[in-house]
Amino acid sequence: MLRDLIPLLLALAAAAAIYAIREWHRRRRQPNPKRPGITLAETWELWKAGVRNEADTQFVRANEFPARVAAAAAQSLERTARFFAEAGGHERDHIRRAALESAATSLYLEQLTVYPERDRSALIRGYNEGMEDLLRDSALLAELRWQVLRLHLKLKYDDAVPNDWFHQFLHVARPYIAEKVRLAREFVLEMNEGAGRFVEIYDELLNDLGKSALKQPPKKRFVPPAR
Repeated sequence: MLRDLIPLLLALAAAAAIYAIREWHRRRRQPNPKRPGITLAETWELWKAGVRNEADTQFVRANEFPARVAAAAAQSLERTARFFAEAGGHERDHIRRAALESAATSLYLEQLTVYPERDRSALIRGYNEGMEDLLRDSALLAELRWQVLRLHLKLKYDDAVPNDWFHQFLHVARPYIAEKVRLAREFVLEMNEGAGRFVEIYDELLNDLGKSALKQPPKKRFVPPAR
């Protein structure tokens, strides 16, 4: 009698295991914010106190910032918070867009620091020789902004996990931006019209990449590119 029940018991055990795994995956994907009522100003204070989004560690170039950069970030984030309050719509979407814009700016400026002063003067409107420190501070400011915005997304919306929409953007955008800056240099300094057309193509690719990132659900994970 018991022997006859063994297949049924095994089937029930398998069904229970499958259900448990499915529930684990469902809950893993389900946002569960720790501080849904937190403001951006409060997130900034937490960041200054040393709180970080651990998921972003591999992309962080700087953990400490000069006082002048931190002061500029405080003003910038205050303006950003006012914009969120006045813009209407879903705040999470605004925060995502601001984080992506800051990340892209950081990547652009990081690339431009590689080139000599003469090239930068041609590639950056208003840039003059001797402004290297300002360029590096601007790159740090952009990185600091996205670090804080990502922490805010984590605390308020549980929308910042490893290999998510933001990391996917960084993985893909970094080589795109590096190539776009290289081609822009060829177009401006070497009068290469073909390079100019490719710059436009990379503009479109980056625009599409940003739009795709904004559409992704929270906690969806992408396979990181092979190294």
